[in-house]
Amino acid sequence: MPWDDAARSTACGVGPSRATAAVEPSSSAGRRPAGRVGGEGAAGVDPAGVAPAASCRGLSVRYPDRREPALRDVTLAIPAGQRVLLLGPSGSGKSTLALALGGLIPSVIEARVTGELHPARRAGVLFQDPEAQFCMFTVDEEVAFGLENRCVPPAEMPARVAQALAAAGLDLPFGHPIQALSGGQKQRLALAAVLVLEPDLLVLDEPTAQLDPAGRALVLETLQRLPRRHTVLVIEHDLDGVVDWVDRVVLLAPGGRLLADGEPAVVFRRHRAEIEAYGIWRPRSWGPFWRPVVTGATGWREAPPARGDGARVPPPSADRSTARGTGTPAPTAGEGVRRAEERPRAAAEKGTETVAEGRAGAAGAAWAPGRGAPLVRFEAAAAAHGRRVVWQDVSLTIAAGEWVVVLGANGAGKSTFLQVAAGLHPPARGRVVHAPELTGGRGEAARVGFVFQNPEHQFVTESVYEEVALAGRLAGLPEAELRNRVEALLARFELADLARAHPYTLSQGQKRRLSVASMLVVPRPVLFLDEPTFGQDARTAAALVEELVRLHRQGTTLVMATHDLELAGAVATRLLVFGNGRLLYDGPPAPLLDDPARLAAVGLVAPAPQGRALPASAANPAADGIAVAGAPPLRAAPSGGRARPAGSAGADGGAKGRSAVAVGQGGPQGIARGSPAPAPTRREDRTPWVGRVHPVWKLGAHLVLAGVVLATDDPATLAALLAVPVVLGLLGGGIGVRQWLVAMAPFAVVAATRVWTLGAFGEGQRVVAQVLWYRFTAEGLHHGLVVGLRLLGVGALGVLYVRTTGLADLVLGLVQQGGLSPRWAYGLLAALRFVPLFQDELARVRKAYRVRGLAGRGLRGRLEATYRYSLALLVHAVRAAEAVAVALQARGFDGSRRRTFYRTLTAGWREAGYAGLLLGLAAVVLLASAHLR
Repeated sequence: MPWDDAARSTACGVGPSRATAAVEPSSSAGRRPAGRVGGEGAAGVDPAGVAPAASCRGLSVRYPDRREPALRDVTLAIPAGQRVLLLGPSGSGKSTLALALGGLIPSVIEARVTGELHPARRAGVLFQDPEAQFCMFTVDEEVAFGLENRCVPPAEMPARVAQALAAAGLDLPFGHPIQALSGGQKQRLALAAVLVLEPDLLVLDEPTAQLDPAGRALVLETLQRLPRRHTVLVIEHDLDGVVDWVDRVVLLAPGGRLLADGEPAVVFRRHRAEIEAYGIWRPRSWGPFWRPVVTGATGWREAPPARGDGARVPPPSADRSTARGTGTPAPTAGEGVRRAEERPRAAAEKGTETVAEGRAGAAGAAWAPGRGAPLVRFEAAAAAHGRRVVWQDVSLTIAAGEWVVVLGANGAGKSTFLQVAAGLHPPARGRVVHAPELTGGRGEAARVGFVFQNPEHQFVTESVYEEVALAGRLAGLPEAELRNRVEALLARFELADLARAHPYTLSQGQKRRLSVASMLVVPRPVLFLDEPTFGQDARTAAALVEELVRLHRQGTTLVMATHDLELAGAVATRLLVFGNGRLLYDGPPAPLLDDPARLAAVGLVAPAPQGRALPASAANPAADGIAVAGAPPLRAAPSGGRARPAGSAGADGGAKGRSAVAVGQGGPQGIARGSPAPAPTRREDRTPWVGRVHPVWKLGAHLVLAGVVLATDDPATLAALLAVPVVLGLLGGGIGVRQWLVAMAPFAVVAATRVWTLGAFGEGQRVVAQVLWYRFTAEGLHHGLVVGLRLLGVGALGVLYVRTTGLADLVLGLVQQGGLSPRWAYGLLAALRFVPLFQDELARVRKAYRVRGLAGRGLRGRLEATYRYSLALLVHAVRAAEAVAVALQARGFDGSRRRTFYRTLTAGWREAGYAGLLLGLAAVVLLASAHLR
């Protein structure tokens, strides 16, 4: 069947995105003429005359709050099927150009546009943060969201969702919760949500920026294997794994001007100096990056040897084609991921591998256990978040003078280890002992520095100068001495010209340098750094590492988490590797990093040398999550009414769901027009009977009974009415006795206080009891019992409803039957997805404030700390809201009521039966009570 939804989308209220932008004439005199794709200077127009997927001529873009334009006079055309890599320094307008060609500027993102702009007719955009692109709670509903916006008939959706998941390399059943996915899987789910719409242009805005190496390798492999009918525009700072499969490189200069456009080999050969100066992470084939930085050499800036054989990138040098020159061929990224899946559990069973071999570290010291005085000692320690154990049975000592690098996959517990070692997170079991020079009051580690992954977490003042000076002020340094220290640090970290600027207005690299500088105004024996190079370009990352090397040589002990194995090998005197809930390796870098098999055994992926394509084997969907400690196995989640066969309904006409589909393996193959969908597998719906009742009808029945409860003033009748929801929950709601007791405990406490208060202080003359000086009257106790039982009755109805109703089902029911605006409904769902994320964010902010000495003691201190927390969270919330809004609109969401629904919730005999049973039991109670009176 045809897959062109343009006409259907127009009727649905979501028009096609392709249009010539109504823009003002460009003031620029010169414009680049269109040319053929190939050598440098080509504009990319198909010589056969085929219309490009997207194009612009003399395009300039300026945002409302900026004086200077983000883009200046850019002319570009992208032929259909081409794969284009967009490069440039931070602030050069890469994202602006990509979003303009994708149709989001100026239609969604406000901007003043001049010149000609012909965006893609249908574009799909994949952003950096997968969390900011989701609004649903299960994988199939998330992918189907875009189809709903385009008014695709519901009968077609399951097949298209299954094909999109297969194209993205995700072997997950329908109904699988998004929160159970790893970072790499979430990004591939976001890719599936884009591919399901069959976009003419696929825009990838740094899609692997927030992934660990394993997740990055699998996402890039998925992108590489997309069929040629997908036109791709990708923005990346890290060229490894990308330049293998792009046809063309477009290089933007600072100020938003087009500097180069051509074949990768030509652009890289002619503009290597600019690429390195702009901070773009160069391919590994250009030689090692970190060791020259650490040793102070400058040979890494020399130009690469010229190539005349037409190869797109220079070939890897001989010593980089093997694992650190050992003669053993290094596995490719995808192969390393798959080996990692097979071996880490065996390593975990053997226990921690401790290697005591000496090594001349790049940072200038040989590793040896206990080389300096012990600073932090772990004794059979375990760490947990809530009930989830992150790692356990860790025993080690961090000695003065070491540079410890902590490695592991996302979720393995690297950040948790740093926080436990710094005294910011208590161990769940065992002990963590700090040396006297680190401990402050109450045994806390007070004289440690901690640099969080997000530098904004620890900003507490309104200027760069005050941010650096804060620790000195709290330590009581004389103002003159403090000024000298602060000015020296600002000059050393290239922040002197920004002393009066607000920390939130800095660039990402400047924020990172400021977060480190703020830890150094008062000397600290040990500094913990959580992925300090994360989100940095190569230039700012190199400058930061040079400062860390200087600190280490001056005697500061460094403990650093990172994903960069090359950086670890260049600076570490000791490596710690976490995975599968335990410490897998503790020893010097060389024995681990020189052995690809050993790396795979502890769940790490050796970097793939440039010039070697990723393997053609299918992406392993579980591989990027194998080293996540405590992660549940990927299996079908309880359906909750969402895993029913497509188009089927229960015998009683209940809510319709979708079939549970286990997407077949075989890797990403794209979505072929008219190709059959992977065969769905049916799964039994085990949702309790009460949980399958339409949420809106159930809500109405509960509100009616709540009204009856509030209108009743007889304690015996109220007690009988309280039993109605409890019995229904036990027999038909899947709520056990213990769950009822735990859920009702808060209501019981409040009810008891009301009985006591009204019994002792209420009106009445007939005293029935006296406890100490409290006199309880019969009238007061009666009133207290009525109020308390009303509270318990309404609470029980609420518990029954919440425990048997999915939030997504409730919102969907309110949209379909209650007339709730989709704009509010899906906005609410997207916001509620961020609730647990904001809880984690608040916990991190509190820990950062503890490090800064602003934990907030006393009432005033706590109020000030709460104000600062609120400001940090507000900034995060505003940015998250903006990102979600743009992501949803990029998938065709406009808030219109004209849409189709992947799942249609219908009401029938089940709903009538439930309402009749609930209210019927209440009526029986009332009649019996009246009769007994």
